[in-house]
Amino acid sequence: MDLGKMLSDWKGNLGTLWLWLGIVTLLLNIGVVGVESWTFAYGLLYSLGFLAVGLVLSKEEPGLLASTFAAIIGVLAVWVQLGLAGQAEASTIGTVSVLMFLVFLACEMVEVGGRAPYARYAVLAALLAWFLFPASYFYQRITLGMPLPAATILYHGGIMLLALLDFITFLGAVDFEQRENLRLLFAFLAIIGAFWLTAVLGWGLQLIR
Repeated sequence: MDLGKMLSDWKGNLGTLWLWLGIVTLLLNIGVVGVESWTFAYGLLYSLGFLAVGLVLSKEEPGLLASTFAAIIGVLAVWVQLGLAGQAEASTIGTVSVLMFLVFLACEMVEVGGRAPYARYAVLAALLAWFLFPASYFYQRITLGMPLPAATILYHGGIMLLALLDFITFLGAVDFEQRENLRLLFAFLAIIGAFWLTAVLGWGLQLIR
């Protein structure tokens, strides 16, 4: 596993930008939000999802079991926010996700479950969830006349657009010259939004308190 190449080859490696999103959000979650915050578990779920999906997309033939775990971790992050889970429930699911992430890493290291190119398609579930949640969230707040902070638009909007572009790319529905530049732009917007959001709104969850 060439981690240096995974983190630098953003044009040739579909997982690079997701890995960077995972790293940045994890550092912000620990350093800015803090482990004592009630929003920590919510941010952790997203970070682990980004990292797991990024690692799967960085491989030509990822493990079948590892890809499945990555998809589950990614979907769990959205499921917790969709249900507006309480702090105790979110913390429990966060702990489960950490354990699943460790199992995911173990599966990749010892190659449990076999490898195949089509295993990458499992993470389509996570990409779809990362698109649908912010899309429905934006629609709801706009139609109800509720505020949408710029930081929220940047963070969730960047994730939404990056996930959508990667999802339709997987399906072979899009291939154009500026695709990689657009992917970089969407990831950059999400990262800027993450810095802004954690500084003032604790992943935006302060809006529902």
